Amino acid sequence: MFGVNRGLGQPANRWAEGALRALRDATRRAAAAIPLIAGLAAGFGGAGHAKDPFDAFRSSFAESATIRRVAHTYGYEMGGERESFVLDLTGPQPLLRFGRTGEILILTRSSGSGNDTIYKLENGAQVLRKSYGGGLTFFPPNAKDGAAASKEAAADALSPPAATAATLSVAAEVSSLRAYFASGADIDFDYSSFGSIRDDIARGLAADAMETATLAFERLGRSDAISARLAERVSRVLVIIGSGPTARFKDGTLILLLDPHRGVAGRPSSHRIEQALCDAIACAEAARGDRSKTAN
Repeated sequence: MFGVNRGLGQPANRWAEGALRALRDATRRAAAAIPLIAGLAAGFGGAGHAKDPFDAFRSSFAESATIRRVAHTYGYEMGGERESFVLDLTGPQPLLRFGRTGEILILTRSSGSGNDTIYKLENGAQVLRKSYGGGLTFFPPNAKDGAAASKEAAADALSPPAATAATLSVAAEVSSLRAYFASGADIDFDYSSFGSIRDDIARGLAADAMETATLAFERLGRSDAISARLAERVSRVLVIIGSGPTARFKDGTLILLLDPHRGVAGRPSSHRIEQALCDAIACAEAARGDRSKTAN
């Protein structure tokens, strides 16, 4: 089948012979592979249930390509004490949480001078700055110059824990009690729209949203005048799925719109909830009344 042109010179013949040997070897390997592939196809699933022989490979590859989302704990020195926070950069939006039970904060990311990366809170305050060389500086509210933060350990990615229907009910009861002790307001936390939803992740986001709302009530409750207005004007917190994350107030009800598809970024922050409440009950006016009473 294959031959060498004897009219060619010796160098050309040597090259041609080498090429023919390589071609013969490739042909033999291809022929030997045919029964092997046929045997694999017959062996996957048994007779009458032949499967793609590469299914197992694809499955194995998919498993090896699935990497656990990992955040990191960072430590910093402040006032002679070692503090820590968790920074999660695994998703589309950076997430931050102080301690083990604090609110998960959604950060925005932008470029700074010298190719630094700046991370800000929802209210625009800078909270982190990452240098081009990798160094991280944390800016707590009471430290204008910031504090150097160092990576300490891996941590689970930040997301609200899944919740059963029973867990969601308990979360509503606890949130109602916390709001009452913080502000004196008797508030019903209504999650009834989640009653027909059998998605533990969505229910977990609803529970997290109610807890986040209580943080806003607790901060506002530090003012006696604002507490009185909350007790007078707020009677319900309604948690529903919608075009979130949004917080708005209407007819005595604080409405929290959630988007479970966005994860924790799909629920309004305590800052946004606090702003919605303050717009409704005129916190600034109440605070002025507090200050005038103190002055007198």
